Amino acid sequence: MANDCPIDVPYDDDNGHGTHVAGIIAALANQTGIVGIAPEVDLYSIKALNGFGVGSTNSLIDGIDWAIEQKIDILNLSITTEKDDPALEKALKKAYEKGMLIVGSGGNNGDQQNSSVMYPAKYESVIAVAAVKSDLTKLKNSATGKEIDIAAPGESIFSTYPMKWDFEDSKADGYTRLSGTSMATAHVTGILALYKERFPTLTNTELRKLIMNSAKDLGEPGKDNIYGYGLIQYKQNFENTIEFIEKSEPGKLTLQYTGDKKVAIQGDNNIVLTDGKWEVYGVAGTFDLLIKTKTAQGTEWIEKKIIHLQEPNFKDMNNRQRFAGPIGYLTSKKQLKGFPDATIRPYENITRAEAATIIGRALGYPEKSATNTFKDVSPTSFAAGYIEALKNAGIVSGFAGNTFKPDQKVTRGEMAILISKAFKLKTDNVNRFTDCSPSMASYDAVNALVAAKITNGYTDNTFKPNDQMSRADFAVFLARVQEDAFK
Repeated sequence: MANDCPIDVPYDDDNGHGTHVAGIIAALANQTGIVGIAPEVDLYSIKALNGFGVGSTNSLIDGIDWAIEQKIDILNLSITTEKDDPALEKALKKAYEKGMLIVGSGGNNGDQQNSSVMYPAKYESVIAVAAVKSDLTKLKNSATGKEIDIAAPGESIFSTYPMKWDFEDSKADGYTRLSGTSMATAHVTGILALYKERFPTLTNTELRKLIMNSAKDLGEPGKDNIYGYGLIQYKQNFENTIEFIEKSEPGKLTLQYTGDKKVAIQGDNNIVLTDGKWEVYGVAGTFDLLIKTKTAQGTEWIEKKIIHLQEPNFKDMNNRQRFAGPIGYLTSKKQLKGFPDATIRPYENITRAEAATIIGRALGYPEKSATNTFKDVSPTSFAAGYIEALKNAGIVSGFAGNTFKPDQKVTRGEMAILISKAFKLKTDNVNRFTDCSPSMASYDAVNALVAAKITNGYTDNTFKPNDQMSRADFAVFLARVQEDAFK
C-alpha cells in the first residue's frame, strides 16, 4: 500500500497500540502466532497520532477523509478524547452517510467519577463499545453511558506487538497482552468485517442493527448504560440462512436444498441448475456464491456462501480466473486432463493433437483405434485414436503427404471449423466481422459460432481468425457449446 504520510513523519508503528488492535482484527492465518477475527480482510493503517499516542482532532479528520477517499467499509477508532469537536463530528457523519461503519472505544475512564462515554464514540454516527472481562462482567475501567451500543472482550487480550516495544511481558516475541475498550472495539470491528463479507448488500445501518439485535443480553434486560445491547455475537445461522447437502467430485460441487423456500444462486456464470440441484464448476480452492431468498416480510435476503472445491488441483489456476468454470466443467466430464506436473497451462496455445483429443472425448469417441491414417501420428500417441475417429466422422482432415501436423498450433478460425463440425452448428450467413470474408475457409464456421452464442468476437468488430488459440479459450468455447450456463 502507498505511504501517504509526509516524508518527515514515521509511518511505522512507534507506539504499539495500533499493531495490537490490528492483530485482533486481522492477524493472518499463517500457522504463526495468533489468528485475527477476520484474517482475509484488506487492512489499512491510518497513522493519526504520534509515538506517545497523542494528536489533534485535525489529524483525525485528515485520517477520516483519507478513509473516505479509499472507500473503506469499516473504520476502527480505538482512540478517545474528552473534548467535543464539531468538525470531527461532521467528518464522521459524512463518512457514515457515505456508507462507512464506524466503531469507537467507549473509553477507559469507568473507574473515575466522570465515567461517561468519551469522544468520538459518543457521536451518534459511531458504534460505542464497552469492554467486559472473561466472566462477562464489566471491565473496571470501561466507560458507561447511554451511548454504549455493544460490549466485547477487553481483558488481557493477547495480540501482535512491535518487537522493539515488546518488553512489558519480559518476552520479546512480538506478542503481548493489553486491556481496555480499544481491544473490545477491535473485536467488534473484526466481527463486522465478517458480516460485511457475508452480507455484501446490507447497508452500514442494517449491519449496525444486525449486531444489536443478535447481541447476548448482559446486565439489566434490554439496552443499558454498561453493556449497551449486550455482548457481540457472530451468528452462524439466521432465519433465512440456507443449508445445502453438498456432493463433491473433480471439477464440480453439487448443492441440493431440501427446504421449502425459493432459492436462487448467483456465481459468475459457473452454475448449472439441473433437476433442482445446483452444479458449481471450478478448480480446487474457494468459490463465492450469493444465495438469494425472501424474508417473511417479502424483502430480498442475500447471503454469501464460500464453498470449497477439492479437485482438480492445478497449481497454475485458481477460481478467480475467468475460465475456471469451463475448465472445471470439462474436467468433470473427463474431457480435459492436466499435465503430469499438476498444471493445466491455460495460456499456452493448443495443438491440433490436443484439440482433437478434447473434442474426441466430448463426443464419446474411443481413445484407441485399430487403424492409423496419418504417418506423422504415432500409434502410441495420446491423440491417435481420437484423431482417427474425428477423421472418419469428417470433422478433421490432414495435409499433403498424408500428414496431420499434430504439434501445429490451432488458430481461432480452425477452432471454429472443428467445433462447428463436431457439434453440427448451422451458419446464419451474417457477416459480423471486418476481418472475415466469404472467401475464407472458416467463414461459415465463425458465423455458426456467433449464431449459437458461443462467441461475439472482439469489441472492435473483429474475430482474429488467424490468431492462435489458447488452451483456456478453447476450453471456454467447448464448454459453451455443451452448456448454456457458460454463455
